[in-house]
Amino acid sequence: MDITKRLLAPVAIQDRKNRVVSVDLAAFLQRLLVFDTYILQSVWLQDLILLQHSFGASGLSQLLESGALKFLCPTFTFGQTGQARPAFRSEHPAPPLPLFNYEFSILQVVGAEAKIEQTLAALDAGLRSQLIRGRVTIPADYHKTLFGAFYRDLNSDLLNSAVRMELRRRGIIPVSHLLQIQRKGEDEFFVENDLSRAYQMPNAEAHRFIESAMLAVGRIDDLIASMSAYSALTGMDEKDKALLDAKLQIAACLIVHSSCQSEFSRVRAVKGLPVPRFGTDVVDVKKLLKVRDSDECRGFKDWLSGAEALSDKELRERVAGFGRRIRQAMHSTVGKAVRFVVSNGLDIGLGLVSPTVGIPAGVAVSAADSFLLERLLPKDTVISFLSECYPSLFRPSGETKR
Repeated sequence: MDITKRLLAPVAIQDRKNRVVSVDLAAFLQRLLVFDTYILQSVWLQDLILLQHSFGASGLSQLLESGALKFLCPTFTFGQTGQARPAFRSEHPAPPLPLFNYEFSILQVVGAEAKIEQTLAALDAGLRSQLIRGRVTIPADYHKTLFGAFYRDLNSDLLNSAVRMELRRRGIIPVSHLLQIQRKGEDEFFVENDLSRAYQMPNAEAHRFIESAMLAVGRIDDLIASMSAYSALTGMDEKDKALLDAKLQIAACLIVHSSCQSEFSRVRAVKGLPVPRFGTDVVDVKKLLKVRDSDECRGFKDWLSGAEALSDKELRERVAGFGRRIRQAMHSTVGKAVRFVVSNGLDIGLGLVSPTVGIPAGVAVSAADSFLLERLLPKDTVISFLSECYPSLFRPSGETKR
């Protein structure tokens, strides 16, 4: 299975209280176009409920049935619980750990499966059936794999790299400092350090710097574990790239494939394409599935993988459609007349052909001529995708189909 053709990423837009208030419809649509399979990292199915406004229950069912869309609903989170142990260990009370002592845990959401089942029960029967089939489950050994990699990384120089990145992120220039980690228990660590002295900060702030760095390492390991478990790229962004480079240089190339999404957005902006808006636009799922399997979409994806090397100017020139304009001209009345003159070996001068000139009755351009012109001026799949296919996928709600 080609990992670069599958993506695992969220689409929900949440408020400060983590409530799902909207979805990024443009990102959702372009992921369906760029990747063979999009695994939606769902927030309790609330994002899928909202997506019905743009796709309809039957449209989402078609996407799930086709295999283009699947979903994963995480029922846990990864966190540092050392200073909050009393809240998480009600059955076996334990005092909070002192500063620079850290404990890591997988925090399971109580009643998660019941919550998912309750939401599924309220959905359209057809959509519910497809969601059950299209749900991706978490491997039984996922947590073991994640923590195994994470604890190995904590004992490497990766943690120090992460601390330095965290310092720079907060506007502090890193200097020489002490940072040594000791494992005190199965999930407990003590970090000997002199960050308070080196950077003139309170111990509590230095503790948080190290905690943030450790969680950054954990996030990278979680992303890589997810890629391995689901054979898919993940929602990795530029913030992760430097730490990913430090962890494993060969894995850093995966960011290139993930960048196809940002390149799609750049091309869309340069071309001036419409952006689908949640709440106002609806998506034609039948057309979307047809476009996904088209030569235009495949050609566009192949080209998009190398578009990162193009400047905005070069990109603008490429998507302007020069080749497409030539092709359209060659198939216009004037173009046919030019082809007739050329194919019959006649001289052609400036002004010889006017828009009113037609091809004489009974005279046709030779098959060989047509073949050569088709090969010399092949259909520009990139321009065709951007000019015709993509804009035809969605329309304002209430507008008749194009």
